[in-house]
Amino acid sequence: MEDDLHVKVKVGKETFDIKLPSVGTIGDLQMAIAQHTYIPPLGQKLCGIRGAAETPLAQANPPNPQKVMVIGTPATDIKCDKALKLSPAERIQRIVWGLRSMVDRPGPNVDPKTLHKQQEELCTLALMELDGVETEGDEAVREQRKAAIGDVHGMAARLEAQRVE
Repeated sequence: MEDDLHVKVKVGKETFDIKLPSVGTIGDLQMAIAQHTYIPPLGQKLCGIRGAAETPLAQANPPNPQKVMVIGTPATDIKCDKALKLSPAERIQRIVWGLRSMVDRPGPNVDPKTLHKQQEELCTLALMELDGVETEGDEAVREQRKAAIGDVHGMAARLEAQRVE
């Protein structure tokens, strides 16, 4: 059995550990970072490791990194400012991770009924924002947008199951 890889990740002042299988890729590391920080994978600048997302960590530069510093801004909003000049793929990730951030971290002292209504509205807004992303004829971006719409529908279904009457 192969050993797991433990990577110490620093984002701003926060440091945390991520455990990945030794056969993991840089993309797996980016997804784990996104799940912890809500910084979309395409919005992450990794310092301390080089390679494409599909590169196995064992073949990255340097191989099997022990420490990584991340530069990026968490997606805390669904709306994508046009001034950011994001690619369609980056816009899609920002919309989905922004929604996840707002659904997973609703804030303190929020009435459950009000929160549910707000979260439903956020899901609808996210779907409208995704609808506004131009794929520019790129099949990969179209598939990414289709998967993102599925993610939003999944979050909406999860919220509906948790609904407080």
